[in-house]
Amino acid sequence: MYSKRDMAAERLAVMRFLGHDSFLLVGHDRGARVARRLALDNPGVVTRLVVMDIVPALDFYENSNAAIAQDYFYFSFLTQDYPILDRLIAGDPDAFLRLILSGLSDRPVRYDDLALQAYLTANATPAAVTAMCECFRAGYHIDRLHDRAAGQPA
Repeated sequence: MYSKRDMAAERLAVMRFLGHDSFLLVGHDRGARVARRLALDNPGVVTRLVVMDIVPALDFYENSNAAIAQDYFYFSFLTQDYPILDRLIAGDPDAFLRLILSGLSDRPVRYDDLALQAYLTANATPAAVTAMCECFRAGYHIDRLHDRAAGQPA
């Protein structure tokens, strides 16, 4: 499952297996969403938390407007039901991934050529495309509902 609650529970199980009852946690992008959920669901376990480059799902989806939807189209696009979206991206996954990677800045984004090619190769497989979509689907269909049900801050 790709809900951030499920992924957080897996990470907590790993930390407990390694002998950590409490710990500091840092997350970026998708990892920040999981880190945030882990901290919210397990008070006292995460002693310090750093989350980078996220707007929580509840806040994003319930406060979006046309301008945000235009700039961050993939947040809604990637939530569409399987398999339609997965098949559309599979038509040219390289172009789709490049669009997202380069479209998040007003200025040209430079990536190391070798790192970019490794990223594109790893993320263009059908399984990787579906995983990417499932993570966003969970954000809309599950994660924001977890936040709302718990009355947690966005």
